[in-house]
Amino acid sequence: PTTISIDEADPFHVIVVDRRALERSPTPRSVIVVMGEIDMATVPLLCDVLLGELEAGKTELVIDLAHVGFIDVIGVRTLRHVADAAFALGGRVRIQAASPALRRICDLLGVGEVLLAEG
Repeated sequence: PTTISIDEADPFHVIVVDRRALERSPTPRSVIVVMGEIDMATVPLLCDVLLGELEAGKTELVIDLAHVGFIDVIGVRTLRHVADAAFALGGRVRIQAASPALRRICDLLGVGEVLLAEG
């Protein structure tokens, strides 16, 4: 895993990203497991990682948020931004293991259909 740390003294501002490229998939696909909190302090680096995956040719991103304890509106909007970038490249972003709270935020922001699509 790759660890991205904003402030080592504050354990809530650490994101751990574990990339798992699935080479058997006919489409360039990457599963990204995120751990920690996604907020305005961590979003810029998370966005860099996700957009970096797209730039590397991974047009199908599966973002596993099972180990994310908190995500704010900025985090959800960033995920939507990455999804839009993937769509422009002919790809897509899918959120896996979204908490009920994240599902509710996505629905309230009108991005649930894009980010929480199954399959």
